[in-house]
Amino acid sequence: MAGDRDPIANTGLAERLQQHSQRNGYALGVAMALCIIIGFAGFIYLYTHITILPDFSNKLSSTDVPVTRVPAGSAVPGSQFITPPASRPPGTPNANATAVAPVPTGAVSGNANPSIGPNAAGTTPPAATGTPGAATAFKASFRIVGGPSINFRSDAGKSNSVVKTLPPGTELQFLNQTQEVQGEVWRKLRDSTGAEGWVRDIDLEKIPG
Repeated sequence: MAGDRDPIANTGLAERLQQHSQRNGYALGVAMALCIIIGFAGFIYLYTHITILPDFSNKLSSTDVPVTRVPAGSAVPGSQFITPPASRPPGTPNANATAVAPVPTGAVSGNANPSIGPNAAGTTPPAATGTPGAATAFKASFRIVGGPSINFRSDAGKSNSVVKTLPPGTELQFLNQTQEVQGEVWRKLRDSTGAEGWVRDIDLEKIPG
């Protein structure tokens, strides 16, 4: 019977080893718990005291930028004059076409200055003579461009009757009337004979001077 006994058990070594392993297990558990607590505390500290991402709350969005609208046709400091879009209803003068020639005043009966009395001789200047229907003296401001002869029409538009045909180089006087028909600008003019009619702006060139 003596040979069946465990010699380690008889000496109490097994009990001491078991107690030692238990103490090691407790120590390991306490160490792991401390590591978890320290890590959690460090995470809380970093989260509350260190800003990882930049703060965009104070930056202006694109919709917060103030926009100042400048009325069309007004001057902006440091920039050029703002021109309104060239949109006109049919029948209105074309402001963007060739410059309008000044209307000659012609000869007027009587003294040209109403604040001054008759001239020294006491006579009245003779009335201007010219072709019937011409209110003022003829002064050419446009001419027909080179190429084929152009139809001189009774009104603006290709569907109106032809008064006469004008060969290239014919000089005409502008009567300060323009009209847009089907996207084309027409000008009312008078030739040297006193005949009046309409010609497209693209068939004309301005006479310098």
